[in-house]
Amino acid sequence: PCPQIPGGWAAQRWGGRSTLIVSFACWSAACLLTPGNAESVGLIVAARVAVGVAQGGVIPSIHTVLSQVGRER
Repeated sequence: PCPQIPGGWAAQRWGGRSTLIVSFACWSAACLLTPGNAESVGLIVAARVAVGVAQGGVIPSIHTVLSQVGRER
C-alpha cells in the first residue's frame, strides 16, 4: 500500500494516463530485469522491490482514469 500513495498523488498531479504509462513501463522493465539477476540474491530482491514500487503507481492511475471516463462525455 505504501507506493500507492505517491502513485495516487502522481496520477492526480500529472494525469492518470501519463502516470499509468510511466508506471507500466517501469514495472515492465523491472520484470525484465528479474530473470537476468537470478545469480545474485541481492539483485533479485532489488528487482522485485522495483516491481512493487512501480506497480504502486498502476492501481491508483487506473482508478483515476476510470473516474474520469464519465466526465469526458
